[in-house]
Amino acid sequence: MIFTSALTHAEERLRLAELPDGPILPWQREQWHVVHGPRDIPLIAVEPRLVSQLPELRKMFPNLKTGICDSELAAKAFAGAGLSVILVGQAKADVSGPTRYPSWEPLAKSLPK
Repeated sequence: MIFTSALTHAEERLRLAELPDGPILPWQREQWHVVHGPRDIPLIAVEPRLVSQLPELRKMFPNLKTGICDSELAAKAFAGAGLSVILVGQAKADVSGPTRYPSWEPLAKSLPK
């Protein structure tokens, strides 16, 4: 199978692990905002860095409590947004009390049907 995008790959991983379908949000690659330039002319400033959508997502879904991931970066982002963290695999994560699963399959088996 050839995956055409990271989202397709993530969706396929969820399906193969028999995990429930759910939203998969990519990180935005840049953030922009308006600044005032010379002579107070508005300019668009683009910051080329990854930007988390978690704060906005938490506003839309106030009952969102948990983030599931397999990387330290994502675990830190979830914890930083006030979510509890389920960490899959062997990634080290300097976050408080993550729930760990060795792979996606045991996680899937632990979920209610």
